[in-house]
Amino acid sequence: MNDAFASGSEPVRVQHAGAVCVVTLNRPEVLNAFDDAMEATLLQAVSDALADDAVSALVLTGAGRGFCAGHDMREVAEHAGAGRQAAAQRTAEINCGAQALLQADKPVVGAINGVAAGGGFALALACDLRVVSPEARFRELHLRHGMLPGMETWFLPRILGSARAFEMIATCGGLSGEEAVAHGLASRLVAAERLVAEATELAAQLGNVPREVYAYAKRAFLFGLQAPLQDTLDLIGAYRALLQRSGVTGTRAASFVSKERT
Repeated sequence: MNDAFASGSEPVRVQHAGAVCVVTLNRPEVLNAFDDAMEATLLQAVSDALADDAVSALVLTGAGRGFCAGHDMREVAEHAGAGRQAAAQRTAEINCGAQALLQADKPVVGAINGVAAGGGFALALACDLRVVSPEARFRELHLRHGMLPGMETWFLPRILGSARAFEMIATCGGLSGEEAVAHGLASRLVAAERLVAEATELAAQLGNVPREVYAYAKRAFLFGLQAPLQDTLDLIGAYRALLQRSGVTGTRAASFVSKERT
């Protein structure tokens, strides 16, 4: 891998493995809990990767023993006395990293190497797919800190079912890496020493899909989680027409037929 940041003190490290951009949260001394500096750096790293035509996919992981322990509670405490408007702005800002991953039009694979708690859990959920090591731990801790969870309230019922999801939120419960795979929260369990490599291989595979096709498939999938079947089919029809007009579908189909004949 080639380092994009020369300094090991950066809150986020960016490396490239071929066409895959590996983004590493880099505050291991606090289990990669994120503060304003990490949030801003993560947003810039994701933005740069999405704008770079040489990058086909992203991997997100954490340095050291943790993936991301959520918001740095010391910084949260500093903002606790803010007024209502400032608090609302702060809430929007601390969700920006997860929103950027969720809206990315390139594949994003999470390599969950340790604890993913609170806002770190949201970051993991915002990845398209999650590969976990045996050391992975998913924890929903917002209520314990007197805070409300964010996108976990949307994702977890759809992944775990309403009863298990609400229990996890209400009791500040957790799942191990193995349990996450069993319940459909993660796609595969990988030995710790192979985690990033396997996540990178998976990301590279996903990155072989034409960018427009992947982006439309992801949008349609997320839309379909909350929309009626006919509305989802209508959206897919519109996307198919766009792909045909752009020539992507026709070119790929012709290439497939040519390979089949040979």
